[in-house]
Amino acid sequence: MVRVLVGKRNGPAFSGFWAEFEGKEVSSYEDKKGDKSIVYTLYRCPTETGEAYRVHIADEGNPANPVYELHPNDPDPDIQGVGADYSDLWQDEQVVAKYPLFVKDLVDYLPIRQLDPQPRGF
Repeated sequence: MVRVLVGKRNGPAFSGFWAEFEGKEVSSYEDKKGDKSIVYTLYRCPTETGEAYRVHIADEGNPANPVYELHPNDPDPDIQGVGADYSDLWQDEQVVAKYPLFVKDLVDYLPIRQLDPQPRGF
């Protein structure tokens, strides 16, 4: 079970929640350009048809206003008032399109090219 923080500062208070889901951390990387301090974490989640992914983003570059996101999500508020929908998952192609640095962690995404010399039949 994975538990990640999702939320941000809203006025003087911090609004958010702990998101729990079945999965396993695959990889993470940190973007530290300038004042940035953003950590991207890839999670592999089991599904009935195989595996899919979620990405958690922790932006703590401004300690007074940290932002924690979980993708994918549908940001349109639910009609019932429960907020964004986090029930979807991403396939390999969607992860690579949005976060290309994770391509190295998606073993089945690219084909394997054999480089060792093969014996010749004489």
